[in-house]
Amino acid sequence: MKFTVNSKTLTGAVTKALQAVHNNPVVPVLSNLLFEATGNLTITGSDLSTTITTCLTVDIEQSGSACIPAKLLVDTLKALPEQPITIEAIGNSATIQSHTGTFKMAIEDSSDFVDLNRATGQSFEIDTHQLVRSLDKTVFCASNDDLRPSMTGVLFEVRPDYINLASTDGHRLSVDTFTANAFEADVVVAAKGLSQIKSILTEATTTVTIGSNYITFNSGVEVTLRLIDELFPAYRNVLPENNNIKMGLNKNTLLSSLKRVGLFSNSQTGAVSLQFSNNELRLKADDGTVGNKAVETIEVEGEADLLIGFNHKYLTEVISRVETDNFVMTFSESMRAAIIENGDNLLLIMPVMISEEVLA
Repeated sequence: MKFTVNSKTLTGAVTKALQAVHNNPVVPVLSNLLFEATGNLTITGSDLSTTITTCLTVDIEQSGSACIPAKLLVDTLKALPEQPITIEAIGNSATIQSHTGTFKMAIEDSSDFVDLNRATGQSFEIDTHQLVRSLDKTVFCASNDDLRPSMTGVLFEVRPDYINLASTDGHRLSVDTFTANAFEADVVVAAKGLSQIKSILTEATTTVTIGSNYITFNSGVEVTLRLIDELFPAYRNVLPENNNIKMGLNKNTLLSSLKRVGLFSNSQTGAVSLQFSNNELRLKADDGTVGNKAVETIEVEGEADLLIGFNHKYLTEVISRVETDNFVMTFSESMRAAIIENGDNLLLIMPVMISEEVLA
């Protein structure tokens, strides 16, 4: 295999594929990137659950393939000034030829690379910006608890004329809806892989292919993710039907207050109490273990009396996804879920018990 390419162009492509490569992979060969030079140059990285393939038009002098050490290659490319470089793989080594030097590294045979799994099944196209926007509203709610595998993913409820994305960690829930021309399918996709694709899908339209075990997103870069073979929680069962208390809030004012008051909350619970009354909101945190306390009052719209507590970090993450300067948050009672309707995005957050120190 031998080809010539601009170093900066290659660095960009390699960096994208590198996102699927782990430092200590279960299968040692996966510490490499698979290079395949035929009509074009394709570069693939994989950790078995996530596979990322980029494609470049380069000057190919000799077709072939090789497994090149990912980290050493990327570090070398980043250390080079922008220039044309030639990469040649012969036997068990590859050489990078630059204007000023030659860099030789040990490689592995491409036949040792794992069999690549790609989704084969029905496909549909969606607007890439809309997909990325929807992922930004949902992925953050997914759980990190591997003991609940279905909750570490995002549910794709694909329907002929719309798609619902839903995620939850048991404390928060986000459901986002957007129009699409698709088909009927329900799959759970690992949130970790989805968080990676937000920055690497480059074209205006993304082709989504759903198979029995994998889902592939193709938009300039091809990303294949393993599906989670678990039943997603029946999230609609937790949506409250009688949240009759409505409070109007300013996003930036509330976020700023939460940032300050949250600093004084208990390090274990992160609890902050919210006392609504007569167009005011009193935020309070109290860490009785060390004597820290903070109280702050801001203006809101709504005269209802309600005392409710939230983990300030969870509440901050939820409110940060609101797209308008002002929004409405609805409640029913102190130990029932609160709801924010953010356009086509529904955000739910569960309250926490408030300690006697915070109530005082």
